Amino acid sequence: MTLAKVAGFLAVFCQGLPTVIGRPVDQPMVYYDNFVSDRLTKITPSNESLSFAKKAVYNNNETHGICNIFSSFLMTWDGNPDKGKADLVGLMMGVHHFNNRNSAVVKDLEDIDDKCKIRFTLDFVDSEGDPKIATNALSRAIGKDEACVVVGAAYSSVSIPMAVISGINSVPQLSHASTSTELDDHKNYPFFSRLVPSDAGVADAMVKYFAESIKMSHICIVYVSNSYGISYAKAIQNAAYKYSIQTQAFALPSNPDEDTMLQLIQHLKQTNIRYFVAVTFDFEILMASAITGGIVGPDYFWMFTDSIAVSTLEKIVEKGSSEATARMGIGRIYVTPDRPGVKGYDKYLAVYNGIGEEEVAYFNSKLPAQGDIKGVEYYGNFTTDFFNPKSENYQAPDSCALYLYDSVIALGIAACKSAGTDGIFFSSRSQYDYFSTNSFEGASGTIGIDPVTFSRAVNSVRFSIFNSVEAYTSEGKSKFTMESSSTFYNGTWNQKSPFIYADGSKFPPPNLPPTVVNKNFINTTVFVTGLVMFIIISVLSIGFASYTIYNIEHGVMKAAQPHFLCLLCIGTLVLGCTIIPLIFDDKRSNQQFLNHKCMSIPWLVSIGYGTIFSTFFIKTWRLNRLFDNAEALRRIAVKKKDVIGPFFVVLALNIITLTVWTIRSPLFYQRQIISKDEFDRVAESNGSCVKTNGEWPIYVTLLGLINFSVLVFANIQAFRARKIELDFSESQFLFIAMICTIQVTFIGIPLNYIVADTNNSASCFMSIIIIFVSCAANLLLIFVPKIKYCHENRSVRGIMIQKKPSKVTETFLKLTHDVQEVSVGSNMRSSSHIQDEHVNQIKKLEKLNESKDTEIADLKMKNLDLENTIQRSKP
Repeated sequence: MTLAKVAGFLAVFCQGLPTVIGRPVDQPMVYYDNFVSDRLTKITPSNESLSFAKKAVYNNNETHGICNIFSSFLMTWDGNPDKGKADLVGLMMGVHHFNNRNSAVVKDLEDIDDKCKIRFTLDFVDSEGDPKIATNALSRAIGKDEACVVVGAAYSSVSIPMAVISGINSVPQLSHASTSTELDDHKNYPFFSRLVPSDAGVADAMVKYFAESIKMSHICIVYVSNSYGISYAKAIQNAAYKYSIQTQAFALPSNPDEDTMLQLIQHLKQTNIRYFVAVTFDFEILMASAITGGIVGPDYFWMFTDSIAVSTLEKIVEKGSSEATARMGIGRIYVTPDRPGVKGYDKYLAVYNGIGEEEVAYFNSKLPAQGDIKGVEYYGNFTTDFFNPKSENYQAPDSCALYLYDSVIALGIAACKSAGTDGIFFSSRSQYDYFSTNSFEGASGTIGIDPVTFSRAVNSVRFSIFNSVEAYTSEGKSKFTMESSSTFYNGTWNQKSPFIYADGSKFPPPNLPPTVVNKNFINTTVFVTGLVMFIIISVLSIGFASYTIYNIEHGVMKAAQPHFLCLLCIGTLVLGCTIIPLIFDDKRSNQQFLNHKCMSIPWLVSIGYGTIFSTFFIKTWRLNRLFDNAEALRRIAVKKKDVIGPFFVVLALNIITLTVWTIRSPLFYQRQIISKDEFDRVAESNGSCVKTNGEWPIYVTLLGLINFSVLVFANIQAFRARKIELDFSESQFLFIAMICTIQVTFIGIPLNYIVADTNNSASCFMSIIIIFVSCAANLLLIFVPKIKYCHENRSVRGIMIQKKPSKVTETFLKLTHDVQEVSVGSNMRSSSHIQDEHVNQIKKLEKLNESKDTEIADLKMKNLDLENTIQRSKP
């Protein structure tokens, strides 16, 4: 299980290293290993707060302070021990270089004072990823005073219980791979630190990539439910919140079965999110279930963390298979000091690639046994091909090997810097404090510790996004390799090469399923209907006005007051023009036009209705004045200029009110959100005219009062003229037209208000109908009878004779006709002469009526006498 008390270091290894490193080695490692044998005597420091050391006399009675490193991490990854073996080499190289102050990789080793007599020895345990194995071995080592410092473990679930033990015993612990944010709690783990950033740092870099490079807005997190997965998922959520990215997280048990994984995939699919981050160790079963669930391929994006080894992602599969589809375009984020071009890595790699047969023999002797099975049999022996870049069996060192190397160097430098004057004894607290507050250039870059989390500072490491890229073998199969796409350093992402996504393009797939926003545009049917109705109103208004002007000398038109008929046509034409701004929205026009159209609607409606209602009022008022004066036998000439005043008053009031409204509180067009979908995207919106401020009710009320008052007065005048028997009085037609206008307005406006905020087409259609009915009813009811009379070539007098009106009515009609003639022609007789004749005629008629009434009364008396005589003559 262990590299028990490392001894017997082969001198040939130490003698061979100088040719690689370029610096003479003072002593072989076996020299220091012998210091921890049971036969040696302990020396207790005078200050009890300092850690212990051991003393041996060897070669000129030299004294050394021995610090034994206890290390434990997982040797076998995905069934392959080669990565673990390369990591172990990094650990042993660190011990060897520190003991001999070899600065081939870390220049700071040159600055260690020669007075520092501290040297490292090593005990290693393969934790197998099991906390029990690691903690039991650590407890035994501490109990034997054989754990001066602790290096490891890889899994957070193993490092956490180890950190509890090391913290209780005041033993500094450095991890090379544990990233759980739980370990940032310095209160619970006072002697724990690590040479990797915590999950919070990695998550922040990853989410920044999502936000800036992919423009991601939503993401699903799949995480294994252990300390590593839980803390990583929480760190992603915290970072996503900072970048305004929405997250949903789903937990997986360790070693999930197929049914559990399929259930998870169904939950992921139901979210409708297409971007996933997987913090799990179960790549194969996860992607197999994702294939079954249909959430892989061109429309999806998967990102994996360092929990999945590169060897798992780089694989040869059948071309065009579902597995090939699943692997194409996936990403992996990883801390990457282990790349050519990084200064520390290049130095480390020079030493690593120069290892020969003699060094290989030593490494084989240090592979830990597993029970009765020798290490070389259990893990496979080292060969020179393992270190030969040209060999197919070459195992390049990754970041873990560099972190292990730097961990040993960091602990060694801190021990020497915190040692006492004798250069042998040091306190664990002083060593830990020095390490956590100082930096140096190591194999993995600049070693800097965050003073808050005591983890490696994010800006001192490099992160890379790796892209799974497909190539083809000579056999026609798909070969996937992980290629670096972007690198994060010192807070900035830099693209090295475009990321190739699952569809083979450089463009990321949509983060969410496409959404169709219902913008409630005015549909084409309503638009065309509005245009047709506007054309009809325009044709009717212009046509009837033209007909009136053309037949202005006709008796029917003269009696109907043609100037007021033309004024009515102008009012309906203005009101009908309201349809044009109503049927346009941002689908068919620009913002400037729409802003103007919003304010044009109240102008056209108010002036249009005001003109129509004023015309009704003037016509009926004039008629009633003539009739009232005729019955009173008074001479009167009611000219146009005498009754046109109300029209101008109404027009002026409308214009003044609308002008103030336009200046102080203009309407403008704006699209407003009605509803959003589950991703807070706009699902439905509505474009409408909105108010600038709260003054608009004042202007609407004033305009309503002005125009409605005219309508009320017009109805009153029409009601008063309802019994006039003149065919051309128009009272009943005017009354019907106004009633139609009132009905369609009072029914249409509430319905329009109900649908105004949700359905533009319905609202627009209701408004068009109100305007069309108002205009058409008034035009048709007023003009159609007159056109009919004109085509029949009928005159006022002819109609009166056909209907046999009363003598008073006939006289009134003649009077009205004569008054019309007075107002039209300047060559007519004077109005006073005509009035005298009319008065004389009326008096003669009245006398004739009186005589007839007397004769009728006499006949009735005679008839009554005759009836009495008959009654008496009966027996």
